[in-house]
Amino acid sequence: MPFAESTEGSIFYQMDGRGEPLIMLLPQSRGPRGVNALIDLLSKKFNVIRYDQIGTGRSHLGSGNYDLSIPNRANEVATVLDSLAIESANLLCHSTGCGIGLATAYMLNKRVKSLILINPWSYADDYISTMQRLRISAANNLSPYDYAHFNFTMLFPAQYRRLYQKEFEQIAVKAISQPHN
Repeated sequence: MPFAESTEGSIFYQMDGRGEPLIMLLPQSRGPRGVNALIDLLSKKFNVIRYDQIGTGRSHLGSGNYDLSIPNRANEVATVLDSLAIESANLLCHSTGCGIGLATAYMLNKRVKSLILINPWSYADDYISTMQRLRISAANNLSPYDYAHFNFTMLFPAQYRRLYQKEFEQIAVKAISQPHN
């Protein structure tokens, strides 16, 4: 499996397609339909690069204390670019990935060809702040399996969850070995 190594940890990545590099900066919470259809389409014109943030999925946290700040997440983008010897890339960002993309564009402006933002947070109003505090509290107090189901309940409408109940269950079971950070 391909990994980009940094002092903070090992970053798992995968690539699909050919063409200009396009790094996907996606939220941690994805439903059972995921982004595969989008990646299949984009990979016809781009070299689509996905990676798991340090401490999530197949990426591994190093031995030190890692600050999960947005600027450090932007440094992860630089690590992936460096590992693949890519001078600059397009960034497709969704939700929290928009914050990472904006920080990357600010910190590494010469390495960002374009920035595509999908559902960005323009500011942390009281609602967003309350929701994020609730998610953090739930993550700290629930098992990874239960947190996955809690998160699904917050992010997806009931009808969609019912339609893909089996797939959501598979994601929750996977969360036991790959917890959401």
